[in-house]
Amino acid sequence: MGIFNSITDRFKASEFDVKGQMKVKNLKNVFKDSFGCTLRVYSGNRFAKEDYTLKRIRDKKNPGTGEEFKVRASWTVREVEKKFHKSFGIRVQVANNDDNELAKNDLTLGEVKRDN
Repeated sequence: MGIFNSITDRFKASEFDVKGQMKVKNLKNVFKDSFGCTLRVYSGNRFAKEDYTLKRIRDKKNPGTGEEFKVRASWTVREVEKKFHKSFGIRVQVANNDDNELAKNDLTLGEVKRDN
């Protein structure tokens, strides 16, 4: 079953583009709709304001490359978190659907969704 799930995650339509002009609220909603888990988005050490754009919450000291990217179900939690930091200089964490437990870093987004 594991190999089938892995193949499914690679070809699953659950993916979306992350752009600097996206609002935090929209990003979190699309992420949850696409992957069935919660994305926690931070501005510094606090949760980012929902109506701010990713561009606005970028770390001033480490703003990242600004490169837009596409999140895929086959990515691990670690890959997602690193990509947001590298591209936008922001910290994110992936949590389960109920947002009461962080997802394990070595799980793919597809696996996190199935574990919910």
